[in-house]
Amino acid sequence: MINWQEGNYNAAQQAASEAQRLFEEALQHDRNSEAQDMLFTRIRRTLAGDAVDLARIHRLLGSIANSVGHPSTGLAHLNAALTLLEEHDQKREIGHVCCNVGYIHLQKGEYELARAFLRRSLALAEQVGDTPLTAVIYSNLGLLSARIGKLSEGADWFRRALQLAEQINDQIYVSMWHSYLSDVLRQQDR
Repeated sequence: MINWQEGNYNAAQQAASEAQRLFEEALQHDRNSEAQDMLFTRIRRTLAGDAVDLARIHRLLGSIANSVGHPSTGLAHLNAALTLLEEHDQKREIGHVCCNVGYIHLQKGEYELARAFLRRSLALAEQVGDTPLTAVIYSNLGLLSARIGKLSEGADWFRRALQLAEQINDQIYVSMWHSYLSDVLRQQDR
């Protein structure tokens, strides 16, 4: 993950692909029952081949692929992650993946798909109380609104995102979303 965040996409992709291979092997060798899973610690479940960890690897691979300009590959990994997470009813993780899928559809100009995934993500984020994710979704909804010409609505979403980012003291998002808001306000001649 650090390689990806630092822009070392090849190293990140190689490490994540290796992790994916190891998780898939572990899942093939030892499928534990739900009752046994509940007895394991988080680390033991990971070592035994927890399918949710495989979903996390797919999520990371999807993010890496999108970062290097391969949104279709990114969507394939994110959809694989979504399938695994839905099988295990991981609402918080599903919310994060839906946000990522919505963002890719937004980048591709597939606005109705983007809206559907972002709305699903928002419902889950609010249900589990994930404030940082809610803020990111608000920002994505702001981008979506701005791109379809609903500038006032976009500005409102950015203000809501900023309010949450300030609550959790996320200075990076505060700065980024102020720039998004200022662009929308400039387009409105405000």
